[in-house]
Amino acid sequence: MQVWETDLTFSPKLADTLTICLGYFDGVHLGHQQLIKQAKNLGHPTALLTFDRNPKPGREQQSITPFPLKKRLLASLGIDHLIVVRFTPEVMSMTKGTFMNFLAAIGGKHLVCGPDFTFGFQATGQVNDLQTDGRFHVHVQPHLHIHQEKISTSTIVRALDQANLIEVETHLGRPYIIEGYVGKGLGEGKKMGYPTANIVMDAPFYLPKNGVYITLIKFDGHTYYSLASLGFHPTVANLDHPTLEVFVLNYQGNLYEKHVEVAFLHYLRPEQKFASKDSLVQQMNHDRDTALALQEKLRQDF
Repeated sequence: MQVWETDLTFSPKLADTLTICLGYFDGVHLGHQQLIKQAKNLGHPTALLTFDRNPKPGREQQSITPFPLKKRLLASLGIDHLIVVRFTPEVMSMTKGTFMNFLAAIGGKHLVCGPDFTFGFQATGQVNDLQTDGRFHVHVQPHLHIHQEKISTSTIVRALDQANLIEVETHLGRPYIIEGYVGKGLGEGKKMGYPTANIVMDAPFYLPKNGVYITLIKFDGHTYYSLASLGFHPTVANLDHPTLEVFVLNYQGNLYEKHVEVAFLHYLRPEQKFASKDSLVQQMNHDRDTALALQEKLRQDF
């Protein structure tokens, strides 16, 4: 997959007849995957146009799939060209006509998008503008529904806020994943018999609800069953920002500075402040026993 960054002022022709998928594609969920499948079925080279950050106000800081993960997912779906638009002030103020001229200049003949796709300054461009332009064949992919609910990034975000991991996985087609490197922590877990890996996220991932989760952690090509605590750790530290600590079951070794992927499988309980560290250890023992009892019912890899 060829990756090309642009501010939309330079437009080399990528193909004589190019199919372009339009949208932000945060999550690369099943609805996005269906849209990409439709684009590939047209039989032309495919491009996907996205932005380097969420163009919706208030949603710029965190993503379900930050760019490195999004890029890998799109490559696995067979996209030929990934066009990453730098969301500069000039791009924000670009007219809808200028945007359509850019699509035509790079070879866009077939455009595939959802029914609510918008573009141009203050989202004044609508799907109808693309359909009436005359230069494009526009293929509108209807929203995909599961259990009568529309699959959307907003729906997935709401499910993450509620720690509803079954709904998240159903809509994504995979478990929710956070990536990062193992950094130095406070070392409190080791003192209590639960050495944890402090995950330093390497991208602005959207964080699910604080609490304790059953997870899988992948590093060095191997996947391990694990427990994760996401939050402020009020009993031992009372941090000013949420952190992710993972205890790997049945593993002995040093994870420091390793790159890891953490997949969230099951929500166990909310974060809470215990009266003492002994009380916390008792609860951690219970969490471990519960996780081991559920192991055969949950997925083994991702």
